[in-house]
Amino acid sequence: MLEKQNELIELQKKRDQEKQNNEDAAIQATLRLRNPRTRSSSSSSSVTAASSPTVTAFMPVAKSSRKRAHSGRSSILLTESQKENVR
Repeated sequence: MLEKQNELIELQKKRDQEKQNNEDAAIQATLRLRNPRTRSSSSSSSVTAASSPTVTAFMPVAKSSRKRAHSGRSSILLTESQKENVR
């Protein structure tokens, strides 16, 4: 009975380690896609299971540039003759 429990514990540890390795590989792949020029020589140099059990990757999101409708200045008012001169 004790042997079976130990076997189950070992299997669970192996599964957990494989799951962690897969998560680490996915994070590394994501980082490589975001920064293709900066590659590390070893695949697990920046992410290890012992130092960071849960790793949250920050994904920057581009914001649309909006033109400001009112920048604090008053609008320039032209008279009719000035408008004619502009045309």
